[in-house]
Amino acid sequence: WRTSDWQVQKRVQDPFQEGAEQVLFQRPSWSADGAILCAPNAVKKSKPVAALIQRESFKWSAELVGHSGAIVACRFSSTLFRAQEPDAKKSQGGSKSPPHVGCVAVCGVDGLVSVWRSGAARPVVILRDISSDSLTDCCWSPD
Repeated sequence: WRTSDWQVQKRVQDPFQEGAEQVLFQRPSWSADGAILCAPNAVKKSKPVAALIQRESFKWSAELVGHSGAIVACRFSSTLFRAQEPDAKKSQGGSKSPPHVGCVAVCGVDGLVSVWRSGAARPVVILRDISSDSLTDCCWSPD
């Protein structure tokens, strides 16, 4: 929605065409800098994913994979973290400060929580068996 006239700015439908209709909760989340929307209940090649959508273009830029059931909640941490420089860059005398990265937790009806770092191809951690039932939401602690 545009706040200037409350009309639809862009309708993003592609990642959600095959999404599970029986999912009761769908909780998207904006990154701390507001540049990326992580949207649950997307599907790619018949697999449940969380879609990362760029705010500027509303393009589906990436997906977070690995859940066996529908993804119902995505939560970005409100904190940006300083990325560690690889040892190779340190040894070359690079004085450039490392970029900041965000983290997003993705929860599904399969009871899994996967935590992703921006720019990573795989999750930082996958939490299994933290609930005996499907998950409906998650949040980050301020500490």
